[in-house]
Formats: sequence, structure tokens, C-alpha cells
Amino acid sequence: MKFILKAIRTVFIFSILTVLTQVGGVIYLLYLPFSLFVKSEKYSFWKSIVMRSGGFSLIYVLICLFIIPPLAKKNGLVQLPCFSTKEIPVKSGSVLMSLMNRNYVKPVLQEAFFKTAKDVQKKYPSAELIYLDANFPFFEGFPLIPHLSHDDGEKLDIAFLYKNKKAKEFYNKTFSLTGYGVCEAPKKGETNKPNDCEKQGYWQYNLLKKVTFSKVKKGVEFDKIANRFLLQKIIENKEVKEVFIEPHLQNRLNLGKYKKIRFHGCHAVRHDDHIHFQL
Repeated sequence: MKFILKAIRTVFIFSILTVLTQVGGVIYLLYLPFSLFVKSEKYSFWKSIVMRSGGFSLIYVLICLFIIPPLAKKNGLVQLPCFSTKEIPVKSGSVLMSLMNRNYVKPVLQEAFFKTAKDVQKKYPSAELIYLDANFPFFEGFPLIPHLSHDDGEKLDIAFLYKNKKAKEFYNKTFSLTGYGVCEAPKKGETNKPNDCEKQGYWQYNLLKKVTFSKVKKGVEFDKIANRFLLQKIIENKEVKEVFIEPHLQNRLNLGKYKKIRFHGCHAVRHDDHIHFQL
């Protein structure tokens, strides 16, 4: 019975790590033989838990930093940087999400993203582009939950640009742990797809807004001019084929003439908390 319970626990941990990080389950299986050296009979229960968790975390981070990127490159995907530099003003919205290997794209998408960031920084020197979810490093078709399409290295989500009201510099941070769920909602008189989709029974459309633990957007404002410029620069990339944002933002930013901007459908989730673009 004890053996069966251990097997169930192993399968459960393997499954959760695989779903969340793609490679975490395999790393966990590789780690298991080493964990035998930290037996609960030799150490107290809590000390054993801490040592095992710490040992796995260390091995996981080292593999994700030094082994996964070169292997992914052979698979045709490259890792987006976690932190911005003067040369490349892009950064992750969450280091934790990057450690979960959700920041891999095809080189052509990386190039388009970097070019957009540089164009934006030329016009707005204090602005940095913050990316949210991209794709996992291996196996085309492997789902990046909860997304419907981030499974081939050709999709990327980035945050909108917000400016500090007083300093008039850009607020280069996200408002939640994942960067999702804090929306630039429709105003009175604007097209309200979030409301329409929910009325049609698409319960998941507003889910992230409801479950996200987030900061209040105090002292910052959605910069219409800068976001319009950002979207124009994304669209100018010949490699970019589609851009998803909410219809009310497309109208608010006067971007109705651009055919690349499309409504993603009620089967997805709302897109007034981020910009999705793809090859």
C-alpha cells in the first residue's frame, strides 16, 4: 500500500510539473534517485521536505538556465531575455513565468519583437516592452495552458504601455503576478465584447479578470498615443500575420483600417489586458 501511494504521488507531481513547465516532470524523475539520500528516517519530516524541495529547485533552475536553452535552439526556438538592456529593451513580466519555460519563440518572432521594442524606445526612451507568455521550448502542439494556440513558437503576448501620471515616464511593470487579468475595460458607448461573450455563455472569457490577484492601477494611465504607435510597429513587421486585441481598444486607438488586427472570438479569453501577435 505504501508503494502504491508513493507511485500515485510521483505520477501526480510528474503530471503537474509537466503541465506547468513542460520539462519539470522529466527533471523530477531525474532527481528522484538523488532524493533517496535525504530520507525522512534520518532527518525530521520538515527538514527532509525542505532539503528535498531545495535540492529539486536547485537542479531544476540549473537545467533550465544552462541545458534547456541550447537544446531548444536545436529545436528551432530561442529564449527571450528575462531582463532588459539598453540594446534590447524587452523583459519578462514575471521571472517565475520565465523559469516555467514559457518564454520561447522562433527566431523570426524574436527578431520582430526586438525590432518593435527598439522602434518604440527611439520614440519613447523610458519605455520597455514587457512580454507575458510565449511558448514552451519543445514539441510543436504541446499546449501552454490556459492558452488555445501558444504551441508552436509563433505566438507572443505583451503588455500594454502605461505611463506614470506625475513623472510622465513609462510604468515598466505588470499589475499582477502573471501580467494578465488587469484590463483596460470598455467605456460607456464602446463595443463590449467581454459582456457580450459572457451573456452568450462563454464563462471563461472574463475568468482571468475575476481570479487574478492584482494591484490597483493607481497613479498610472493607459497611454493611447504610445499604444497606437506600438501596435502600428507590430503590424509593420511583414512576418507578423495577426494581432489580437479587444474591438473597443481597436476603435479607441483608431486602428480600424488595419486588417491584421482581428477579434479572437468568444471561445478565447479577453484581450484588453495584453496584445497577442503571431506569425
